[in-house]
Amino acid sequence: MIWSGLGFLVDANKTQEVYPYSDLINQRFGVTKKLRDALSNDENFIIGSSGNVTASEGYNNVILAITDETVSSTKRGRGICSRYYYLSTQVILYSAIDKTILKVVPLTKVRPYADETINGKCSNSSISRNIHLKRFAEMLWGIELKEVAASELNNEFFLKNFVNADITETGVLGEQINNLQTLKNIFATGSDFIGVRHVKVTDYSINQMIGDGDFAEHTRFSKNKRFDSKKYKEWVGSEFSRWLSTQLNIPIIPFYEGQGLTLNVATTFSDSQTILNLQKPELSYGFDFTVRGFNKVLLGETSKREAFAWGGFSRVYFGVVLGDQIDDIKVLADVSLTQGNVKEINKTDVVSDWNYFDDAIQLTFSNYSRNLMKPEKKWVTEATELKVRDFKKVAKVILEKVNE
Repeated sequence: MIWSGLGFLVDANKTQEVYPYSDLINQRFGVTKKLRDALSNDENFIIGSSGNVTASEGYNNVILAITDETVSSTKRGRGICSRYYYLSTQVILYSAIDKTILKVVPLTKVRPYADETINGKCSNSSISRNIHLKRFAEMLWGIELKEVAASELNNEFFLKNFVNADITETGVLGEQINNLQTLKNIFATGSDFIGVRHVKVTDYSINQMIGDGDFAEHTRFSKNKRFDSKKYKEWVGSEFSRWLSTQLNIPIIPFYEGQGLTLNVATTFSDSQTILNLQKPELSYGFDFTVRGFNKVLLGETSKREAFAWGGFSRVYFGVVLGDQIDDIKVLADVSLTQGNVKEINKTDVVSDWNYFDDAIQLTFSNYSRNLMKPEKKWVTEATELKVRDFKKVAKVILEKVNE
């Protein structure tokens, strides 16, 4: 495999606008070099240009793409600003000949922080950019440094703690380096590609996420009541594919809006960037996922504690892909799902409902994927409308096709 560097999922010339911190971290802290050094002694990789070799000789290209960088700031109670940092990446294996995506390994990390409000304000811009920079770098490196004043976040601080520091196995970079080193090459010829073909979000769900229901606005995917459909769908498709791939032990192509994806690539041996346009493969079989809505139920309480179930409602379809249009699928199996995320909290806690709802969707992906392999009576009974024997029939149809 030919290592092609670090990329950003973004239109041309918008890297700094969409990824202000990850792009700056790469430029100042040398992410591209750290990745290159980690792979330079791996016999499975050729570093840099492919020269005269082609995919017909067994070579494909592989890249690490940053696909989402988000800070969500929400005022929680008196004087508290709750911030969540989201960082999503994908290892992407693609054909050296036609730039078709062959395999993807997604990874998303989330870190919460509780900051004090500044003059009563709670927004991304109410604290120093260097604080955001430090926190995203910590996620990439897999470390947690003590919180310091913005005035202490100078060049010496970043040089000591990041540029001259090793990355750990638990950070975004460390985990994806491990995924790169264990990645198995595949070939486009003769392959039946399976993927998350389509993601649908109902109007009811969208209204809930923009804050027009019983819950506050989902600030990770909505701003001023403008829902970022592409971002949400690609998050759902990426996470669903990750769980399917892990449990079924086969490559699953994530959902991408449009015909493919455009990456700005920080080239391996220089600071310049090139444009890389990758194409989605033609799927033989596909999963469609519909987000139907969310609900929160109080399960019980004491004088100081409360137990809630944050529920996510969805539907999964699996079938033969007939074409590029939404209706171009011959459905072979489908199931409606209700997944609860039960947590106990203090009555004095001010929590973000959407973090619990997002976790409920993640639980849907993991439980559905795991139960395809070995159905569990308790989960099938609680999460689906099917009897166990009927769910086993659904699982059998899917497993027979994906294992062909």
